[in-house]
Amino acid sequence: MHITVTREEVTHLREVVMQSCHCVCFMRMSPLDHARRMCLCLCVQAEAVPMVMDAVMWALPQAEFGLRQS
Repeated sequence: MHITVTREEVTHLREVVMQSCHCVCFMRMSPLDHARRMCLCLCVQAEAVPMVMDAVMWALPQAEFGLRQS
């Protein structure tokens, strides 16, 4: 699961993700657009995806989501 936000929102995004789901297996940050935006790559169980997305949508409605199918 990929979530993209501005660099100013990174700390808030990490807090929201960690509070909404305690089953995060992996988290990686990657800079985009010369670090004006950041992409958070999460590895979570499939059943936790809706819970994380819901929490992030409420806290950061401008966040962009992407899912990677395995």
